[in-house]
Amino acid sequence: MKVLASLLLALASLAAGAAPWREISGAGLAREMAPGWNLGNSLEAIGGGAAWGNARTSRQLIQAVRAAGFKSIRIPLAWRQYTDAQGRIKPEWMARVTEVVGWAREAGLV
Repeated sequence: MKVLASLLLALASLAAGAAPWREISGAGLAREMAPGWNLGNSLEAIGGGAAWGNARTSRQLIQAVRAAGFKSIRIPLAWRQYTDAQGRIKPEWMARVTEVVGWAREAGLV
């Protein structure tokens, strides 16, 4: 229950800083998000973030992505390998996901 409460609190805090909803078409939204960058082979890697050969994701990496002109970021995630025997997401994994998403938001990536 504590993990669920932590997850909900983390999601609520992220939503609190989000822009209000607006009417926009899918094509219009895609134009605003382009170009986008994929943080692949990292947070979804079985065995941990560097298991598939990538360096650990850092604030500097995310800032460099933004500085290179990207407007959005895709952050694929794995959850199953970070759950306990009851299927609850481990707090340390949730903290890591929140950290990386926070860096992306801080950099102005959507």
